[in-house]
Amino acid sequence: MAWCPPWRLDISGALKAGSNELEIEVCNTWYNRIQLDQFLPEDKRVVDFGYKLRSDKFKPGAKMPLLPAGLLGPVRIIAAE
Repeated sequence: MAWCPPWRLDISGALKAGSNELEIEVCNTWYNRIQLDQFLPEDKRVVDFGYKLRSDKFKPGAKMPLLPAGLLGPVRIIAAE
């Protein structure tokens, strides 16, 4: 799992001789998750702070722009020497 820079992983232990299939799972930002959760019923929300957010940004129904997220650049596999 790579959740902070430099977003590099050593996958050599997972590779086998011949063909390999690479699967990449991408997570969203907490900010975007909170934006979605505010529009879901409480029992369907992922984020539970245990308290109500007081910021105007997170008032129920306040739509704020989502932050860029996901796989924003190329994925490269670099062979080690």
